[in-house]
Amino acid sequence: MAQRCAYLVKVHNIPKELVVNSDQTGIHLVPTGGSRTWETKGAKHVKVHGAEDKRQITVTVSSALDGRCLPFQVIFQGTTTKSLPKLEGGRKECELSGWNISYSYNHWSTLETCKEFVERILKPYLVAQIELKALPADQKMIWLIDCWSVHISKEFREWMKIHHPEIHVLYIPANCTSVFQPADVVIQRPFKHAFRQEFNQFTMDTITKQLNEGT
Repeated sequence: MAQRCAYLVKVHNIPKELVVNSDQTGIHLVPTGGSRTWETKGAKHVKVHGAEDKRQITVTVSSALDGRCLPFQVIFQGTTTKSLPKLEGGRKECELSGWNISYSYNHWSTLETCKEFVERILKPYLVAQIELKALPADQKMIWLIDCWSVHISKEFREWMKIHHPEIHVLYIPANCTSVFQPADVVIQRPFKHAFRQEFNQFTMDTITKQLNEGT
């Protein structure tokens, strides 16, 4: 795979800004896994509030070879746009900055959301880099993704060849995540840690406000 990547870079003169790796990760809306709480020493039953909350979203994180991060794709569980956050609640700002806020019946990435990612994040990024770097209008790029069933499906591969031949899809071989998947090794862990920190701060601010108001 490394040789194929090097070959494409050489033949199509692909800059490092246009070698992009993406990966999906699940995020608990209430990130209580592994958390701790206070209880009397020796207590046999310790309840952790929120531990039963299993609601999740799927976030697709991406980065280019030059180190920059692409906008996120965030997938909520639902079958209509009513399952998405309200526009005035921050969603509008996210979408204006390039995020793709989508949904699927179980919040997992699907063929449709993969197509959305290409159309609304990957392709606009390629166009922006062509304009920024004064690259040829038919400039090629490399997209590194894992061998997930939807990614390697015949329908998705043929759709990419027909609609986006300028994007060369390379699949990361099985069991090579630690070697060739920076989105998983470098981005996801700090991202999840930051999400947990933001949630903890939100929780503390909410509780402090309630205490100050005598709620």
